[in-house]
Amino acid sequence: MNTSVRIHTLVARRWWQRARGLIARPQPRAGAGMYFPHTWSVHGMGMAHALDLVFLDAQMQVLRCCRLPVLGVRSCWRAHGVLEMRCGEIARLGIRPGMQLQLDEVADIFCGMPEAARPAL
Repeated sequence: MNTSVRIHTLVARRWWQRARGLIARPQPRAGAGMYFPHTWSVHGMGMAHALDLVFLDAQMQVLRCCRLPVLGVRSCWRAHGVLEMRCGEIARLGIRPGMQLQLDEVADIFCGMPEAARPAL
């Protein structure tokens, strides 16, 4: 079993990034998501689609995995941050509580694949 997973992330540091989040945006590409540091609760108000959520501690260890339905609310009071990903990514990547995530910050989580993940031609 893989105990560490690498995720390409867009980090919501500014208030407007946190307020907008993934509202009115396409779903993140596979293997990518939006990370909200210093957050233990999120909502799906205004979302067009459900999301997978990964609640993380300060060392990026997974505390809880769940699905956030449109209009839903999910919380984990022990969390230091929340990673939002497209539905099905938790299962596809085999993410489970206790695993360690490596969040690699990128500028774009919506279009194409990052160069490092592109297959060689």
